[in-house]
Amino acid sequence: MDTILLDLEFYSQIGGETHIHADPEMLYVIKGSAVVKVTGRIWHLKTHDYIVINANQQHTFDVGQDGLIGTFHLPHGMISSFVGHDNFSIAINSASGQADQKNEEIRNLLDEIFSSGTDRKNLFANYSLYYRLLEILTGAYLKVNDKEHSEGDLSTNNRLLEIKEYINQYYRQNISLNDLAARLFLSPSYLSKYFKKHFGANFSQFVNEIRLNHALSDIKFTDKPVTKIALEVGFTNLRTFNKLFVSKHGQTPTVYRRNFRQNVNAATIDDRPLSQFPSPTFALSTHNDHPDSMSRFVQIPAQRHSRLTPFWREIINIGIAEELLLSDMQNHILKLKEKLHFRYVRFWGLFTRNMYLNYHEVGKIYNFNRLDRILDFLVANQIKPMIEIANKNKVLSRSSHDKRKVAPSETNLFYSNDLIEYFFHELAVHLIDRYGQVEVESWMFEFWMEENEKSFDKRIVFDEDIAHHAQLFSLVAGTLRKVIPNISLGTGGFSIRYDRHCTSNIIHALEMAEQKPDFLTFYAFPLAKPAETPIQHNQIISPDYLKEKLLLINKVVEKTSLKNLPILVSEWNLTAYNRNIVNDSVLKGSYIIKNVIDCIGITDGIGYWLGSDIYSDFIEDSRLIIGSSGLLTKDGISKPAWHAFAFLNALGPHLLSKSDHHLATGDGENSWTILCHNHKTLNHYYLVLPEEKVHFHELPRMLIDNKPLHLNLVLNVPDNEIFRVRILSVNRQSGSIQDEWNRMNQPQKLDRDDIAYLTDICVPDIKIIEMRSAEGRLQIDTQLEANEFQLIQIARTA
Repeated sequence: MDTILLDLEFYSQIGGETHIHADPEMLYVIKGSAVVKVTGRIWHLKTHDYIVINANQQHTFDVGQDGLIGTFHLPHGMISSFVGHDNFSIAINSASGQADQKNEEIRNLLDEIFSSGTDRKNLFANYSLYYRLLEILTGAYLKVNDKEHSEGDLSTNNRLLEIKEYINQYYRQNISLNDLAARLFLSPSYLSKYFKKHFGANFSQFVNEIRLNHALSDIKFTDKPVTKIALEVGFTNLRTFNKLFVSKHGQTPTVYRRNFRQNVNAATIDDRPLSQFPSPTFALSTHNDHPDSMSRFVQIPAQRHSRLTPFWREIINIGIAEELLLSDMQNHILKLKEKLHFRYVRFWGLFTRNMYLNYHEVGKIYNFNRLDRILDFLVANQIKPMIEIANKNKVLSRSSHDKRKVAPSETNLFYSNDLIEYFFHELAVHLIDRYGQVEVESWMFEFWMEENEKSFDKRIVFDEDIAHHAQLFSLVAGTLRKVIPNISLGTGGFSIRYDRHCTSNIIHALEMAEQKPDFLTFYAFPLAKPAETPIQHNQIISPDYLKEKLLLINKVVEKTSLKNLPILVSEWNLTAYNRNIVNDSVLKGSYIIKNVIDCIGITDGIGYWLGSDIYSDFIEDSRLIIGSSGLLTKDGISKPAWHAFAFLNALGPHLLSKSDHHLATGDGENSWTILCHNHKTLNHYYLVLPEEKVHFHELPRMLIDNKPLHLNLVLNVPDNEIFRVRILSVNRQSGSIQDEWNRMNQPQKLDRDDIAYLTDICVPDIKIIEMRSAEGRLQIDTQLEANEFQLIQIARTA
């Protein structure tokens, strides 16, 4: 009997070459359309259509624009052993127009298989779906082709069976058509014609197809070298194997393996084996498979447990320095300060051409006028700057394949030690003269290190780059500290996706540096190494990515002399790209709340990327919302992400309890605040589409599931007291600019009244009730739809 391995393949916007398989193939259109040609007949399949292509049938398919199909094979040998015959077919094709009562069940099974088939944690559950599908297909659609056969037909069938058994037994060896002809007592020329007629391909094509199918399983699920796999499945020439593999899968075996594991295992950065990583369960289905909600019981003590520090509002990223001169940007900064209470405004790009610093020579008088105007604005409004003082550029990342260096920094400053010392001495003296030592020492300065792609290969040691960065930092820090002794100066914007080895090397280099940092900074974007395939992007969707990486960094730092330094995340977001509609959605708000709850106690500050969509405004983008990362739209309308920070800021000073879905706080006496969410992780369907191609109406389909969450919250308080309960909710009906704009039919042109209307209605829903405690508790039941988040404020009345 065959050993079954459920190998799922996904194809998007490509056409396949004509090919055959020894096993039947199930093809399912997940999205869009596809044209399938089987033995000369052409079928037009649309979303949720499926077809079984039987063994040895020549076929090809073309996927429509923005389409996505999935395929897997059915075990010919196993089915043959059960039905007692090798010559069978499975006659099922939903595009044929025939009504079938089992269509809906088959579609549901296929949805679940392609949603969760890559989730190793649910391996047996996935196989149960697979076997249920086999049961339906073989029970209702299988046809054995041996009824009323003549002796000649029976002879043909026996010969075909003998040929297949021979190839399946000896494909690992160097078999040829001549060997098979001799075994069957036939001439090679006759067998060649016979083979082509009955199998739809020549002998070598058929054998190589079987070899490639066996090789694919080893490529995916073993660590065997590619050369060894090729030899084991019967290829004597690695070049031939690579050529055939690329022809079938569009990439080399090595690239295919790397991309498969990045997407399935979320490409984590530490050294644990792949089997230990959490892998989210995916759900593609848009059918109402789960009408029942998830339920959670939460008991909350009324007395304080520990102090809650609002680390989430330490830093907000704004953009390059010159953009802080824009009046619109200044208005947004004031709103971020006044309403969300961000402490530090982070900006970079001091050395862009438009800042006019004129720093190219030692001994010159530098032009700090533009920098002064920025700092004057911040200081006048009691906003603290966090200034990145290296040569960080402005890069507008529209997608993983479209990154534009919009405002490049001039970098020659950092190639002359004399110029570095002179410039930063003059800068420090100027800041002290203009703003005073006490004020400047309350600011933060960060010295950035550019991410090095070499570091993603653990075999490459990039000690020279780290040592160079540590030397530069020491030179800059030593110069600044001579003028500003208590300056708060950190380094270095290190990527959170570096592995343990590279992170350790960075920290060790800073330990050995002449000047030590006052804090460490990291960038946290859930990205794997960029994938080399056009149908997927390199984002990681593991729900606990940020928490796990920060815990790893804490472990590394804890073993060093820098263990007492604050660890800050100076840039953080779900995506690094600025044309992704997830940025405008309710999901982004629930993502922020979930991750802030996760990071309590493991970071001293976290800087959201970004404050305003103005940063990523571009000439061809005139729409109201463009998928940028800002908390505010270009017109200053609050997004769900804004409301998430507003809810966080409403929390009390004392932490009472927290879980995966809630955070409860209190003031110590008469009021309590509970923040809860129903965050849904994105699924595999999100990964196989370029981020800029994701459409608004597809978002529900890209979630792990759409099940609501029922929370039963119990607060331990005395009996028979009256409480005022205020519930604020953000969901797709309230507080979502994306959904409101969609309900307006997504107009491209809006006047001032339209903007004012949207500004007024994009606010949380509010409900207020009075409740009486009983039996030593106050019980609140609430339900949250997918990605909804709520703020529940409880106050004891007089």
